[in-house]
Amino acid sequence: LEVEGREGLYAELMLDAPWVAPRIRQVASQLSRLEADAIDLQIEVARAEAGDLQAIGVVRADAERILLSLRDILNKEADLIYERFNQPAALD
Repeated sequence: LEVEGREGLYAELMLDAPWVAPRIRQVASQLSRLEADAIDLQIEVARAEAGDLQAIGVVRADAERILLSLRDILNKEADLIYERFNQPAALD
């Protein structure tokens, strides 16, 4: 909600820097996929907790992939914020 809500970061960026809207949609889509992956990870963790030792390798690989994706999202958000404040004014 902090980033995707009506008063969240993405809404603020789209208002202040409408030229970044396509990239914001891309990041929002990536964030949605990350949330779905996190739900799947919870299921794999439950399997490991229930004694399925084969799930441990899946948990480790999925957790690493999720962390890399989260890092990528945070970097993209930082780039969007930087661009919002450093975009030169349009020449009319």
